[in-house]
Amino acid sequence: MTRTAVLLIGLTLLGGCTAREHSATEKPLVQVGHFVLHRSDIPARVYAGKKGRDSVLAVRDYIKAWTEDRSFLYFALQNTDTARINRLTEDYRNALLRDFYETRLRELGMDSVQVSRRELRDYYNRQKENFRATDTFIRWRYLIVDATNPKRYRYRNWFYSTRDEDRQKLEAAYKDLLALEPDTSQWIPLRQARKIFPSLRLRKPQAVSKPLRIQKTQDKRLYLVEIIRAVYPDDVLPFELTADRVRYFLKQRKWESRLKDLRRKMMHEAQQQKLIKYYADE
Repeated sequence: MTRTAVLLIGLTLLGGCTAREHSATEKPLVQVGHFVLHRSDIPARVYAGKKGRDSVLAVRDYIKAWTEDRSFLYFALQNTDTARINRLTEDYRNALLRDFYETRLRELGMDSVQVSRRELRDYYNRQKENFRATDTFIRWRYLIVDATNPKRYRYRNWFYSTRDEDRQKLEAAYKDLLALEPDTSQWIPLRQARKIFPSLRLRKPQAVSKPLRIQKTQDKRLYLVEIIRAVYPDDVLPFELTADRVRYFLKQRKWESRLKDLRRKMMHEAQQQKLIKYYADE
C-alpha cells in the first residue's frame, strides 16, 4: 500500500469520527469545528492498568493529542481540494474491490484449471534451453550397512545385482541394514545427498553417460552408492525438475485467459440486464 493511499484512508477515517452514535445525555469533552470528542470515544487502552492520577493524566494527554490532530485536520480540509481527494479515494476503493474480487474468483476457479502432461512436455521441449541448473542434482540409490556386519558382502552383491530376486532379498533384509534407498526416480540436490553420505563428491562429467558406483567405509559404516544421473550448474535441467514451475506458469496463463473471457461475459450480462446505457455525444 502506498503512502498516499495510507494518508487518504487516514483522512477518511479521521473525518468519519463524527459518525458514531452517542447517548443524548452524553456531553462532549471537546469540539474542533465539526469534530467532536466524547468520553466514550476514548479507547480503553488509554487508561487500562492505570489508577488515580495516572489515569487522569493519560486521558488528558489523549484529549490534547486529539485536539491538536483535529485542529490540523480542520485546516487541511479548509485548504485542500477535497474533491480530488474523494476521487483518489474512490479510485483506490475501486481498485481494492477489483483486486479482492479477482482474488476470490482465482481461489474458486484455479483448482479447475488443468494442465496435461503433454502440455508440460511441449512447453518444456520448446523452452528447455532456458531452464538451467544453479546447483548440482542427482538421481541415486544407496545402501548403508554396519561395516562389521558379517553379511555386508552378501548385501553388496545383492545391491549391485540386476536380478529382481536379489533386490527383493535386500529389501526383505531391511531391518539388518542402516539405510536403504532403492528408488532412483527422484532428483535431489547434492547438498541434501551429503547429509546422508557426507564424503560424497562429484566432478563433471561423472555420472552422466553411465551410472557411477561408489563404495566407501567411513565411521564404521559401509556406504554403497550408485548415481544414475547427475546435472551440474548451467546444465539444462531435466523435465522432472521443471514440471512444477512449468505447471504453475501454464495454470496462471490459462487463468488469465479465462479471466478475460469472464470479464467479457460479465459485460454481456450487464447488457442483457440493461445496466449499460450509452449517451450520444451532444
